[in-house]
Amino acid sequence: MPSSGLHHAHAFLSLGLALILTGILSLGHSQEPRRIPYIISPKSQLYLEGTSNVKDFTCRNTLAFRPSQVAMGQVSGNCITLNTRLQLPIRALDCGNYGINRDMQATLQAKDYPYIDIQLLNVTGETQLGETSQQEWHALRAQVVVSIAGKSQTMEVPVRARQATADTYRFTGSCPLQMTTFGIDPPSALLGLVQVSDDIQIYFDLIVTATGG
Repeated sequence: MPSSGLHHAHAFLSLGLALILTGILSLGHSQEPRRIPYIISPKSQLYLEGTSNVKDFTCRNTLAFRPSQVAMGQVSGNCITLNTRLQLPIRALDCGNYGINRDMQATLQAKDYPYIDIQLLNVTGETQLGETSQQEWHALRAQVVVSIAGKSQTMEVPVRARQATADTYRFTGSCPLQMTTFGIDPPSALLGLVQVSDDIQIYFDLIVTATGG
């Protein structure tokens, strides 16, 4: 279903992005393990775009992000080791059509696997952390493990990040995905006359605030 892609993206991006802020927050200032709580602004955007042989479609995230925290480990050069997990309900995605939403839940096997599970492993910057000024955009890559419908994949997510205020950060980017990567067949309808493409694109623009640490 179109949402198969979005949902796992929704999950790992929202988390991956939220957690990437830890890398910028630390800026290499500490090698000691610590936990940093954060919240994601409701003004944040996360959506998926896909195509079929009939028309394009967009699926938007309707989930209110919950406050959470990330455990930050060792900072080594431009890489920060992180450890956190996130579970997101599959029914939090709206593609603007009841039938599409229903088919998506069936495609993702929501009955047996109601959540998408995401684990963030580390974040790497293209420059040494701390070498750029606060207001500059940072090019980052987050390594995550995404589990959908009983299948897990390790992925890298490219991200652009910028510090907006003393404790608020903005993360933008997009990520191409394929449903078949997770053993999910793109859906079809009307006896195969309508066929959804395997390729989808996830877009995100997240505003994250650190609430302590």
